[in-house]
Amino acid sequence: MNACPREPEVVDAITRGDWIQADEALRTHAASCAACGELVTLMQALREDHAAVCRAADVPAAGTVWWRATIRARAEAAEKASRPITVAQGVAAACIAGVAAAFAGAAWRLLPSFAQPDPLVMLALGLGVCIVVAPLVIVLAAARNS
Repeated sequence: MNACPREPEVVDAITRGDWIQADEALRTHAASCAACGELVTLMQALREDHAAVCRAADVPAAGTVWWRATIRARAEAAEKASRPITVAQGVAAACIAGVAAAFAGAAWRLLPSFAQPDPLVMLALGLGVCIVVAPLVIVLAAARNS
């Protein structure tokens, strides 16, 4: 179907809500033009549906909206305030892990009995590092998702 050059006028008249009081020539044109006639039918149905939905809308009370907005604002402020603390905890955990690794390296060089380490000792050290680093990774991942 080809678009009619008078469609914008029809849309404007229906959107304003004064199709009944619209220009008689425009209404006559819409009755004779297939594209404008379908447009009038569709737009009037949509306006009626919009009006029905607006009448049936369950709008909460102003006090409820204000209460929800206050709760949300407080939650967002608390989250924003806790971000630096979470980052500081992550940095502290990383520092602790670094210091522990430095002490382990120094102890390794100072004690000659660890020249050829036992595989079980290496496994225990690896697990210890994982136990220290895993909570740090979880905290950082949770901080990014928030």
